[in-house]
Amino acid sequence: MAEATLDLLHALKAIGRESLTLLWGPLVLWTVVAALVLAGLYLWRGAHPLVHYRARQALLFALPAGVVAALAVDPVSLIMGSGAASVEEASASGLIVISQGAAEGAGAPVSGPSLTLMHGLGLATLLAGIAALLQVVRLGRQALALRYLPETLSATPSVDAQGKAEDLARTLGITRPVRLLVTPQVTPPMTFGARNPTVIVPEAVAQCEKDLRLTLLHELTHIRRRDYLWSGMERLVAALFAIH
Repeated sequence: MAEATLDLLHALKAIGRESLTLLWGPLVLWTVVAALVLAGLYLWRGAHPLVHYRARQALLFALPAGVVAALAVDPVSLIMGSGAASVEEASASGLIVISQGAAEGAGAPVSGPSLTLMHGLGLATLLAGIAALLQVVRLGRQALALRYLPETLSATPSVDAQGKAEDLARTLGITRPVRLLVTPQVTPPMTFGARNPTVIVPEAVAQCEKDLRLTLLHELTHIRRRDYLWSGMERLVAALFAIH
């Protein structure tokens, strides 16, 4: 039992040491940069909303990019200096180490396992991994649910509406085929699908030519900008870093 506990502590410390460089170091640096960027956006009140959105989007994608960059550069060593690594390596076992000569001369007993910051980081990393896994699974289930959304909403094709959608899509320079479905249920218009986009509009909108045109222009703009794909990537990053 004691040996198993010791092995677990060793594993936690090893995970903590690696995560300090690959996860927590980049995460702290990103948080500082994000706070400065968000403060700047708050003060820049005259900026166009799209500028705010793209800046926040770039900031979000910088988080996984920073973690990947940490594989080549150690941000902790850059901040704390190379001395921190040598000190950590000196106590790699996770125990209070006393040299044999000193122990024999002084008669001091060797201490048992002691919890350190690295053990805490190791445990926090495991919890972060579990949280990320749960969120990714949840995101995957939501993506699969979209496949059955038309059936849930009883959405069916409309020849007239489909023709208008295809004409507007060509006008906007969209080359991908766009499927338009009409639902009798009261629901806001929506678009989903990256490779084969689908637009669902309520029947009340499809029956009014002006409302249908305005709605299609809005939804087709999302398709032209590939907003569904970008939104999916944003949600994936948020899921992977759910603990933050």
